[in-house]
Amino acid sequence: TYTTGAQGTPNIGMNSKGNFVVTWNSVNQVSGSSQNDIYAQRYNSSGIAQGSEFRVNNYTTSFQENPSIVMDSTGNFVVIWQSFNQVSGTSNLDIYAQRYNSSGVSQGSEFRVNTYTTNNQQTPSIGMDSTGNFVVTWTSYDQASGTSNNDIYAQRYNSIGIAQGSEFRVNTYTTVSQQTPSIGMDSTGNFVVIWQSNNQASGTSSNDIYAQRYNSSGVAQGSEFRVNNYTTSFQQTPSIGMDSTGNFVVTWQSSNQVSVTSLSDIYAKRYTTN
Repeated sequence: TYTTGAQGTPNIGMNSKGNFVVTWNSVNQVSGSSQNDIYAQRYNSSGIAQGSEFRVNNYTTSFQENPSIVMDSTGNFVVIWQSFNQVSGTSNLDIYAQRYNSSGVSQGSEFRVNTYTTNNQQTPSIGMDSTGNFVVTWTSYDQASGTSNNDIYAQRYNSIGIAQGSEFRVNTYTTVSQQTPSIGMDSTGNFVVIWQSNNQASGTSSNDIYAQRYNSSGVAQGSEFRVNNYTTSFQQTPSIGMDSTGNFVVTWQSSNQVSVTSLSDIYAKRYTTN
């Protein structure tokens, strides 16, 4: 409803009954500030707004951007985003989250997801099962010892927002950069993380899409694997969708794959639960 400045990078979460919440970042909406903040609007299954749009983040200094949202089967939801310079004494990006019940009432305070706070943690994505357990994944710069690259990290939570174990690196290939993750989770908590990896396919100088499967306890199932068959040029900005039983679809942007073009096109690949 606020139409001054710019509203961008929207994301949406929906439950099995069709109720949904849209979240986005809004420029300069907070009075007296010159920054980005995260806003959201709830809807019922008929598309009727439930209440007014509301600000998600409490910390309003600097920039909050790139929100992602998920909702469980009863309508409880979690919004995550990247926040600049929120950790005292740093000038970095970190990942924050805020939990809500199905009525849109915040549950506790916003909290930082990443424990490693050196350099930047950014481009987060979140997945949730039917009972509200969730996993957050993001891109972390220079966290793997001895590298100056991006890697993909993740943190598991139960339905009341308590971290389950420590954050962990998703990608096993750590040469050059892995970035822009997306996550899908089934109704029982099994999940798949996908991302773009630079120069991983042997003999290429391009980006490719990789994936890693996990069970509900966060144990990797098999090894990471390449999704795209076409390995010339750049495959990037992946996204994943998963159904309640674990079947999933990965989609991505591919450069110059259509013969005689120098453009990007959208490709997808379907997978069964195993």
